[in-house]
Amino acid sequence: MKITSIKNPIVVEARNLQSSANRKELGKALLYGTEQISWAIQNGVEIDFLLTSSRERRDLFSSISAEKIIEVSEGILKKISGTNYLVPYMAIAKANAYRTISNDFVVVLNNLQDFGNIGSIIRTGKGFSIDEFVFVNMKSDPFSRKVIDSSRGTVFNSKFCEYYDDKSAINSLKQAGYQIIVTSPHARNLQSQTPLKNKKIALVIGNESTGASQEFMNSADITVQVPMSTSVESLNASVSAGISIYELKFKQVLIMLKEKIFSNLGRQIGVTAKLIRSAFDKEVRSCSDLSGLQVILMMIMALDKTMTSAEISRDISVFGDDLQELLNKIEEKNYLIKKDDTYCLTDKGTEFLAEIWPVVERTHQKILESVSEDELSELQSILTKIQVGCKKLLSTD
Repeated sequence: MKITSIKNPIVVEARNLQSSANRKELGKALLYGTEQISWAIQNGVEIDFLLTSSRERRDLFSSISAEKIIEVSEGILKKISGTNYLVPYMAIAKANAYRTISNDFVVVLNNLQDFGNIGSIIRTGKGFSIDEFVFVNMKSDPFSRKVIDSSRGTVFNSKFCEYYDDKSAINSLKQAGYQIIVTSPHARNLQSQTPLKNKKIALVIGNESTGASQEFMNSADITVQVPMSTSVESLNASVSAGISIYELKFKQVLIMLKEKIFSNLGRQIGVTAKLIRSAFDKEVRSCSDLSGLQVILMMIMALDKTMTSAEISRDISVFGDDLQELLNKIEEKNYLIKKDDTYCLTDKGTEFLAEIWPVVERTHQKILESVSEDELSELQSILTKIQVGCKKLLSTD
């Protein structure tokens, strides 16, 4: 397809995308040059049109269908780019729509002016797995040419939320459960020594000259400073943001790791199993001199008929001398007999299980008295799936 008129709707739309307001209204971006277009394609951005004066090098973008590639004159390309020099490839692309934030760490850009700083902060955030950014009172948008360049294309797989006044942004962050942390050279707290709450973080980076707004300062949960030599008045906004992102993200990971250790699924299952055994042991010892674990082992053997020492260790997680001591007491009562390395339940052992079964049933009912049949069925289904997943992992070379 070839366009020769500057009044063509596609050319008009492309020229309009030089404006931040139009980019926001249309949800599109104007891409300059092969690098920006390549970044967009790599991140799965949809290209509406590729505009070029070059016939020879269109294979650079083989993923763009032929009907989307438009040939224009060098003069029209200069009009589209708004430059006196030729940008040989331009593109109209879909831009990420603004959306509600939700991640556990977001960066708030409060009235920043420098395009290079904006892009560098986005790129730094992405380096620490932060992909949500809040724009507050910003005259620019993430898809201006300089921001795309300074972010090295990371804007294309980032998410953005925008507010036109501080109060709305602060209220939304608070309602979403964020602790607002504002960096300031005048803050009392040193960033590296400030304790964080176990809450989501909204790090506020203020204007290059005046810092964060007074409204953000007044509403902050924590204000922190990055310590530096007195010979330097302040750090560049993107440098300061990089230091803050690194330190706060590191602190957040440590807090989350601690919580994971105390609340992860494996630990919960382990704690639950231990409690069940303890409760069962208490009930069994009220009417027998065997332990709950010994009775559990006999119940397992009643199902499996015969078991080796290794199989017993695997099923009840008891090893060495402790295992032998556990088995000896059952053997002494003639509930268990050993042939070579194989154990099996005796008739006397089977009779004992029948006698103690009411205790087993009563204990089972007490433990599960607040659990419905549906919940129990769902739990058994979940545990089966977890076991399957574990077995798959263990069978992988």
